[in-house]
Amino acid sequence: AVHCVQVDDEDIAILERTNVAVAYCARCNAKLGMGTAPLGRFRARGLRVGLGTDSPASNSTIDFFDEMRVGLLIQRGLYGDRGFFTAEEFLRMTTIDGARALKIEHLVGTLEPGKRADIIAVDLSRSYQVPTQNPAGALVHTANQEDVLMTMVDGRMLFDRGRFFTVDPDAMGDRLEQMRLKVRS
Repeated sequence: AVHCVQVDDEDIAILERTNVAVAYCARCNAKLGMGTAPLGRFRARGLRVGLGTDSPASNSTIDFFDEMRVGLLIQRGLYGDRGFFTAEEFLRMTTIDGARALKIEHLVGTLEPGKRADIIAVDLSRSYQVPTQNPAGALVHTANQEDVLMTMVDGRMLFDRGRFFTVDPDAMGDRLEQMRLKVRS
């Protein structure tokens, strides 16, 4: 289930009983004034929750770093001690908990033998991140998509230090512009 921002205890009980996972899309929910998912209540009931971005139609970017940061701050701001999630918990929500929500944790979500090598390398040496005492905190509170150095999916290198291996960004931009003009007309 996506969003789950207008749920009551009965709804949460149904989600629990039917083993439904929830995608938490904090920025979309805040941007559109939809409400806020009660993550603490979901966690207390043992629901599987992963982080989502919704879509480009309802969100300015599809940046999971922004999603982690804003989602964490919203929970802390609205729920105080009852919603005090840590950066580590939000990082897990983006990795292994997201995989659990999709029921693919046997394939992805952690780095271990037998799983797909889905990896990103993030530069944490920028002035706004130094000194980095807590890497998870730096990832959640300061990193953004511009800090990604390398992306690998299923062991295949997709991006490394500004170089794309599977797409031509210029051709993709041209194609997207054609599509935009077609939709507009």
